[in-house]
Amino acid sequence: MSECVPFKESGALWCRAEDGAWGVCAELQREDAAGAEEVRNAALALADTKSSASAKSAAMKTLSRASTLSLRLFADQPIEIDGVEVENPIIKYLEMERRYNSAAAPKPSPPPVKSPTRSPPPSPSPSPSPPLILPTPAPASPPSRCAVRSNVRWESPQADGSYEYGMDVYAVLTSGASITSGWEIVFKFSSDDVTLYTNSAYGASVSIAYDPYGVRVFKLRDRGYDATMPLYSTRRVGFNTRARSRRALELSFVQINGERCDIVPSNDVARR
Repeated sequence: MSECVPFKESGALWCRAEDGAWGVCAELQREDAAGAEEVRNAALALADTKSSASAKSAAMKTLSRASTLSLRLFADQPIEIDGVEVENPIIKYLEMERRYNSAAAPKPSPPPVKSPTRSPPPSPSPSPSPPLILPTPAPASPPSRCAVRSNVRWESPQADGSYEYGMDVYAVLTSGASITSGWEIVFKFSSDDVTLYTNSAYGASVSIAYDPYGVRVFKLRDRGYDATMPLYSTRRVGFNTRARSRRALELSFVQINGERCDIVPSNDVARR
């Protein structure tokens, strides 16, 4: 196949074969044969409002293992639930991946702007050079609202090969004004296989939620009497978890009251 073009809005590559017929490229054909049914079942589970949270979580794992080419092809296919065509959830999944990847990508620095200068007109007598015009600096991106670090206090091996961990999360308010009317920290682990025991928490109330794409997140919220957080102060929250390794406990996303937080790497969490 020597000629390939993107197909419709999904951008999946279609190629012209030797007989002149158009078809999806060979790489996509191999992936489609290996996992087409899994991807379609995952899309149906996410589109069905009657699917359980565990079914949606399993469907998201299936989509995360599928290739981008395969997902883009299936984004063009209609999805029907009980005979009614509904929006294909793979479209939202691809948009979510695009937003996460663009948010994680480093912002390029603007090229330096040279200050314009003018040469004096020719004259038998010297004339002064015009004043130097400095460029207006580009506006800086807003600083992160807080910095967050996690720490494992203890671990206990279990019979099934997993571990239970005692874990602390430290949040430092690093910019803006002090929080005076309540705070909520939303975070997610690098692995969706982590179990967090909400009844073991101290320093905050803990709950589990799912975003519009079925991704599980955890919420740490003040308990009313500790609703303030002065600027540069540290808030410590602890809880017990269960996972296959410490590496699964690495934090991949943190916000406080809807504003971005920096994640400080923890050697204690990443060493196993």
